[in-house]
Amino acid sequence: MALKMASKGKGKGKQVDNRFVSEKAWQCYEGAIKRKDKGFIAKCGLTTAHAEAWSRGRKWDIFMSEPEDLAIEPIVREFYANFPECDSGHVYVRGIDVSIDAKVVNDFYRIDPIDRDEYMEFKKKLIKEEEILKIQTKDGYLLGLQRVSSRNANLRVGRGPPVLLLHGLFMGGDAWFLDSLEESLGFVLADHGFDVWVGNVRGTRWSHGHISLSENNKDFWDWSWQELALYDAAEMIHTVNMITSSKIFIVGHSQGTIITLAALTQLDIVKMVEAAALLSPITYLEHISAPLVLRMVAVHLDQMIFAMGLHQVNFRSNVLISLVDSLCDGHLDCNDLLTTITGKNCCFNNSRVDFYLEYEPHPSSAKNMRHLFQMIRKGTFSLYNYGIFKNLKLYGQTKPPAFDLSRIPKSLPLWMCYGGNDALADVTDVQHTLKELQSTPELLYLENYGHMDFILSIKAKEDFHNHMIAFFRMQDQASHFDKSEKLV
Repeated sequence: MALKMASKGKGKGKQVDNRFVSEKAWQCYEGAIKRKDKGFIAKCGLTTAHAEAWSRGRKWDIFMSEPEDLAIEPIVREFYANFPECDSGHVYVRGIDVSIDAKVVNDFYRIDPIDRDEYMEFKKKLIKEEEILKIQTKDGYLLGLQRVSSRNANLRVGRGPPVLLLHGLFMGGDAWFLDSLEESLGFVLADHGFDVWVGNVRGTRWSHGHISLSENNKDFWDWSWQELALYDAAEMIHTVNMITSSKIFIVGHSQGTIITLAALTQLDIVKMVEAAALLSPITYLEHISAPLVLRMVAVHLDQMIFAMGLHQVNFRSNVLISLVDSLCDGHLDCNDLLTTITGKNCCFNNSRVDFYLEYEPHPSSAKNMRHLFQMIRKGTFSLYNYGIFKNLKLYGQTKPPAFDLSRIPKSLPLWMCYGGNDALADVTDVQHTLKELQSTPELLYLENYGHMDFILSIKAKEDFHNHMIAFFRMQDQASHFDKSEKLV
């Protein structure tokens, strides 16, 4: 790789790859390479010739489309809205080398560019400091629970029915706000008048530790999704129910659906819930097809992590990054890492990869990973399997008890949305879940959707948000009707 001496700024006297306009731009690129992030290219300051070469293999043809093509407008808009802070840079747009500035965006795409700082500041204002609660679970964990305000002042005065959002694995509550303002479900629900509450389970960066255990203590990480269901989700549901004096709607995605369905089998929890909407619903994982996940299971990555003395699973750590690299090397094509984990996503906004990586992934526990791998290996939806002897001690039987989905009341309205390209919430496993429920949930099948499309689709509003909101509206009206009938 050809190098040159940087001649100005902070890079003075240091070697810098001559494809880049500055040392900072070079470091941006190197960081992207380490993360196997394919969405960097020109934003890190690549010069014209190299940007052109890179664009052929990095799907940058979308930025060479005609500006009249409205389909690309939100992608281009979001790309510029989330530009990282490089010293300077150029981008190869439709055959012309241009500098990064608002005028260029406006000239080329005839849209008003969004300033990234203003965009983030606006998001912060919607989640006010005084509306971030710290709640304590029965086993001592301190969780972050955030209340989101509508952009409409009139809606902020009179809040509608409460909705609790429960995020997926290796995510936090911020996952509901990583799409555009118009497509992020947290904002969409708030703007439709719902009283939005955002849950953050233990171990995520938006939660607040434990009353006595340090995060460096292995006991802090001694939990799996069953504790997230029976303690974390239970406490969040109870808190929102108590503050609002109302039954609540729940929205879960991925692991958020696992803990929702497990929690709803408990009569003391389900009585506080009005209805639930489940995106990529999971209780069974027997038919997952994600290549990297299947390889992790096959090589017993969960056991390897425990053998290394690790109790926290943090994919930002060098150890876990190296482990994933070794799993891919010579075995899998992990150039598109997201697809190898989640399935092919039809509507994911690739231009925002760096922005997503500012927030995700969050940590989880090694025990949680092992519990999920148990589900894959055994095809069960059960409590954690400790082995015969400890199972006998804790459960009074050799195998862990199953979460009985038939205990979810037939009267509880459920709405499920699942995708044909989802490599984690496989259609066959979704059908297995449906057979065990007493009720007949309202279903929405999106053939082209992968696992992450349900959080990050640029078409979410038209594809499923409107369906979900209509479902909630109908349940809210039915609830008010039942209350008025009782009064009569």
